[in-house]
Amino acid sequence: LPRLGPPPPWLAGVVSAAVCSDCARPCVPACPEKIVRTHPADHPEAGLAWLDFETAPCTLCEACVEACPVAPAERPARALPVVELDATACLAARGVVCVICVARCPERAIAGGVGGGIRVDPSACTGCGACLPACPVDALAVPTDG
Repeated sequence: LPRLGPPPPWLAGVVSAAVCSDCARPCVPACPEKIVRTHPADHPEAGLAWLDFETAPCTLCEACVEACPVAPAERPARALPVVELDATACLAARGVVCVICVARCPERAIAGGVGGGIRVDPSACTGCGACLPACPVDALAVPTDG
C-alpha cells in the first residue's frame, strides 16, 4: 500500500519506521489545522505521520516540525513537494469549464482553464494541498514519497 499522504513539512526523508517507532508523535496534536495523521496499524507505514489535505490545507506554520524530536535544525527552503497534475484526468484539459483548483490556490500557483488545461507553477506552489479536495476528478496530487 502507498503512503496515504506526504510527510509533514520539512520531514520528508526524516520520518521512518526506525526513527518514529518509539515516538509519542507530538507532531499530531501540534498541528493547528489538525491535518497530521498517522498510518493505521494494518498499513506498511504504520504509525508514520502524513498530511490529510481532505480536512484543510497545510499553512506551513512549522508547529509539527517544531514538535518533532528528530526534525532537522536546518531546514531546506522547500517544505512540501510541488503539486502534480494528471493532465489526462483534468476536466479543463478536456474542454470542460472547470477552474476550481485555480480559485482555491492561495499562492496563485495554478493557472489556466477553459480549453487550455491547467498549469502548475512549481516556483510558486508550496504543496499546501488547498487545491486537492477541490478537484472533482482527483487530477491533482502532492507526491507522497519522502
